Amino acid sequence: MARVEAEAKFNRFIGAFAVKECLDPNIISVGIAVTEKDKIGRLKVVTERYLSPETAYITPSDLSGQGLYIDQYEACSLPLVAKIGDEVVGSLRLIPNIPGGIGLPINYEPKILIDGEWKQFVLKASYELSQYANSLKRKKDHRVSVGLIRAYMGIVDTTREFTSVAIIDDRVAATLNGPYSGFNLPQIGPSVYYLGSQSTPVYININDGRQNSRLNGHAELADFLSGRKNVSGFEWYAGP
Repeated sequence: MARVEAEAKFNRFIGAFAVKECLDPNIISVGIAVTEKDKIGRLKVVTERYLSPETAYITPSDLSGQGLYIDQYEACSLPLVAKIGDEVVGSLRLIPNIPGGIGLPINYEPKILIDGEWKQFVLKASYELSQYANSLKRKKDHRVSVGLIRAYMGIVDTTREFTSVAIIDDRVAATLNGPYSGFNLPQIGPSVYYLGSQSTPVYININDGRQNSRLNGHAELADFLSGRKNVSGFEWYAGP
């Protein structure tokens, strides 16, 4: 039932936000994974990360017959990918908070403790963001990560659902909140070891994040993430 509800929720705009094919090696194409090839490519990125010695969150025994890590949220999620040519190099997954659905992982993980003043915000968040990862060979390419954020913001600007929660690797959280981005995402609970790394639960209001980025001296990034075209420094991006 949750899968049917999720499909109904997303079908009206999947076509508009589907990742486009682009063979230019200087362009990163970002959007919703529609083909089985792109969906599997995203799962390969996630599986590679979780199997890596640095993370070691899973072992080969946790994989499907296709050699992929697939959890219970996959069937009712919206998969986003970043591609260079025909290769998937980045992943981001949106899990919708559908009434009567499977619910958001953050509410069911005993390790994650949400501060009291944030509990109602978490319950009302439209999405949980998860499996935010670059392929290992593109691990340090910030364009991939930023492109995925831009595509996510383009989608939720359209749906008018501006709030999400996420449990983010502490190093990634430091990047998003630090000098490069300046999002100032509020921490909503203590950092905890989760999915193979020390991670922090955060609350995301994209309008606040973009405003914070602008106030912290990143006007071009804020313009780009707001959907403006032809922003200097972001010519590499193709997507929503």
